[in-house]
Amino acid sequence: MLAALLLADARTPLGGHTHSGGVEAVVRDGTLTGVGDLETFLRARIRTAGLVGAAFAAARGFAIGELDTEFGARTPSPALRAASRAQGAALRRTGSRMWPAPEWEILRRPHLPIALGIAAVASGLDQAQAAELSVHHLIGGACSAAIRLLGLDPLAVAALSAGLASLAEQTAALGVSAANTARTPAELPSASTPFPDVLAQLHEQSEVSLFAS
Repeated sequence: MLAALLLADARTPLGGHTHSGGVEAVVRDGTLTGVGDLETFLRARIRTAGLVGAAFAAARGFAIGELDTEFGARTPSPALRAASRAQGAALRRTGSRMWPAPEWEILRRPHLPIALGIAAVASGLDQAQAAELSVHHLIGGACSAAIRLLGLDPLAVAALSAGLASLAEQTAALGVSAANTARTPAELPSASTPFPDVLAQLHEQSEVSLFAS
């Protein structure tokens, strides 16, 4: 339980505070202007990126390098790949000190779900906890960014997060199921939509931004 709480705690230096999970791009685009839009955005992201991240974080019994390659193949945007590796590297730096394990030495800059999977195994968490943490970080990062960018009511955003719990848990469970039925990393989920990828590239080209992604 303590390991799960530490990995879920925003105070643990995992690097997520510098990334908005795509929120800054949709705020700049004008697509996201309030709590209702944030809910719509998150429900779509949970069902796509959330499912993929949960499955890869929960996947066990596969070579870490293969998992990392397959996750990269599911992230067509170079900007999003760079953001994922930046967060994965930050988690690696922190996680390798908290829970030393030889798996940390396989990749210097793993994608975020791969690093989270290593942290889960090293700290003794099960697959369900790894998957739930992956979805939790997706929701938490986006909500925190939306509050900072739009000045949204933190209480309303907190209520939104709680309201998404059922969908988040269902998605995490689907990720675990996919991880356990896949015979190779190539069979893990690949759900996505092109809109976040396009906006991520535009965000990278922005002259002024609060978040790295």
